Amino acid sequence: MIPPESSPSTVRETSYSTTKTKPFPFGPPMFQFQYHPQTLNSMAQLLDVGNLVLVQQDNKRVIWQSFDYPTNIILPNMKIGLDRRTGLNRFLTSWKSKDDPGTGNYSFGLDPRGYPQLMLYMGRNLIWRVGSWTGQRFNALPKMSPSHIFNVCFVNNQDEITSMYSITDPEVFSKTLLVLDESGTVERTTWHQGRWVGFWSKLRDSCEDYLYCGPNSNCDMSNAENFECTCLPGFEPKSTHDWYLRDGSGGCVRNQGMSTCKNGEGFVKLTRVKLPDTSVARADMRLSLKECEEECLRNCSCMGYTSADEREGGTGCLTWHGNLVDTRTFSVDGQDLYVRVDAVTLGKRQRKYSYGVASNSRFFEYSPMEFDGTRRNSDLPLFDLSTIIAATNNFSVFNKLGEGGFGSVYKGFMVQDFVRVYFIMEWK
Repeated sequence: MIPPESSPSTVRETSYSTTKTKPFPFGPPMFQFQYHPQTLNSMAQLLDVGNLVLVQQDNKRVIWQSFDYPTNIILPNMKIGLDRRTGLNRFLTSWKSKDDPGTGNYSFGLDPRGYPQLMLYMGRNLIWRVGSWTGQRFNALPKMSPSHIFNVCFVNNQDEITSMYSITDPEVFSKTLLVLDESGTVERTTWHQGRWVGFWSKLRDSCEDYLYCGPNSNCDMSNAENFECTCLPGFEPKSTHDWYLRDGSGGCVRNQGMSTCKNGEGFVKLTRVKLPDTSVARADMRLSLKECEEECLRNCSCMGYTSADEREGGTGCLTWHGNLVDTRTFSVDGQDLYVRVDAVTLGKRQRKYSYGVASNSRFFEYSPMEFDGTRRNSDLPLFDLSTIIAATNNFSVFNKLGEGGFGSVYKGFMVQDFVRVYFIMEWK
């Protein structure tokens, strides 16, 4: 396409917008083409990578390109994210339906706030975080070995905050797309034997829903038989009633009466986690992981920390100074997260437990049920740690009945079978 001839006096600036009413968190979806005098001596070219460019013939400078205005697809070598120099923000918008390319309800792009991360929105509601860049990948995506078919690049400097991917072996994957479909699914597809085949998409479980378990909690699908949501160390459910009903949306609050400011507090390490929302995190790439710990410990408002770059044992520093939001545990991969806890919780985590259930009828009530675990005798059923943590609300002070010669005594409630039990905790 070559723009029609015109003189500077008759040039009109035009633009076409796919929407005028729907608000989007990344800005309105736009496809723009502007006529300027400099376009008069130019030509359009469709490059092999799929980028349609408008080039000035005299100096070969690209004055417009289709890669700056993605629709619902990202091609290899196409950037997504913010150009800080021009204000241009590249992001995906879904179609209305499979047959209607009008603007749909979903958008997917890089959020530049805090420590940048990929996010999926439905309208203005955040529904999924891919997480922040770890130096090798985005936090919620599986690790890729150096020989993997993709090479992912992330840039965060004074000029831009962008991400793009390229294909390392075009002989194997010559045509590969990242697609945001009309249902809000983000999927990688490749052309294979005459059709598009999906080979990766975002997880489809409850823990991927943004804020499913509320603030200061953790979502773990391996514990879904009991309850996916558990409070982070040093926290207890904001509403015990809701927790018993398997509704964790209210999240967790600090254990009552516990101090985490200059009172012997420390950090508990959680592994294989999706980091909390980094849009509110603070980043300092100059610090080591040890310096990050010291910085967080000095600041009583710091709730947790981790390394910003997981390469070479961890470099850079991310800290959170408010609620820890949208955290989950993965079966593999993920990152380490260090959560600030009070001295009492820290002491408990550094000891080993032995768990028993009081056999005296005054302390043990249960209806007929099938207990998990084994029995040493018919009067003393044993429970695994995750079951006891769930039953006692993470050893909440509200569930503690007292202490005796055998240790601390907690009351518990087994939600799925309506069982009330009492646990004697013996420290070893």
